[in-house]
Parts: sequence; structure tokens; C-alpha cells
Amino acid sequence: MAVELEDWLEFTVENNASDLHLSSGLPPMIRIDGEMRRLSAAALSSSQILKMIYGIMNDSLINLVKRKVIDSNIALPLTLMRDKDMLRRVSGQSKG
Repeated sequence: MAVELEDWLEFTVENNASDLHLSSGLPPMIRIDGEMRRLSAAALSSSQILKMIYGIMNDSLINLVKRKVIDSNIALPLTLMRDKDMLRRVSGQSKG
């Protein structure tokens, strides 16, 4: 089973990390107290990463990324990441 972006964000919060870094060809990394820590997970391909981030973007943002108008860096306050329902509402994927 593939790990979803929400799972990585939850892991980031649970480990009091300030950042989650997903880079093609590398395993996910988190920043804790300014130090980057590589996670014991498989390296991610660019298509895996894009699939994850596109899952929380609306169509307008996806089009901007595809046209290289903006890059695919995403910043969310940790308070939003602590609540999966809030993350879904922010990304426009609210259930019901």
C-alpha cells in the first residue's frame, strides 16, 4: 500500500518536525530542530510525489505547476496538519 501525503504530514507532526521534504530519487526527510533526518522509506519518484501533491491541490494550482508558473512547494501551518479534516477542508476535498 502506498503512503499518502496525509500519512507523511501526520508523521511529521507526531515527530515535532517543522518540515517534510519530498524530493525525487530520495526517501522522504523531515526537519527536527533544524536537522534534516532521512526516513527509513523507499526513495520516491517524481510521479509519486506529483500524485501526492496534486491530490491536495485544486485544478488552478495544478495547471500553474504544470506550466511552471509556480513550483510545487507547499507550506501549511502545523495547526492545519494536526487535523486531517481541516487539511481536507483547506485542500477543497471535504467529505460530504
